[in-house]
Amino acid sequence: MSPHHPPITISDVEVIDASPRFSLIEICARCGVDQTLIIAMVSYGIVEPHNDYHIPEQWRFMAGDLIRLQKALRLKRDLSLNLSGLAFALDLLDEVNSLRQDINQLQHYIKTMQQD
Repeated sequence: MSPHHPPITISDVEVIDASPRFSLIEICARCGVDQTLIIAMVSYGIVEPHNDYHIPEQWRFMAGDLIRLQKALRLKRDLSLNLSGLAFALDLLDEVNSLRQDINQLQHYIKTMQQD
């Protein structure tokens, strides 16, 4: 890693189309899992549908949710985490990414202050 190129993190991805567009069936097909697993992941707060429907068949998810679910499924498979452990791990990863963004902003601010 060169000093001129900061590390790329998942938070550097820009989702162009943020509208809720994937149904539960589409999410399951794209992730290769059964609906019961996605429903359970919703109940643990791993991902949340972007509408107020209480009927899972009417849920809509965004592209960012698909990315999060795919990350969750990789963690579940690779680390053999149960759903509560998975929710906790994802929260920690989100916090790490947020802290990295804060550090990058502070480093940028310090560099601009030193140039003045």
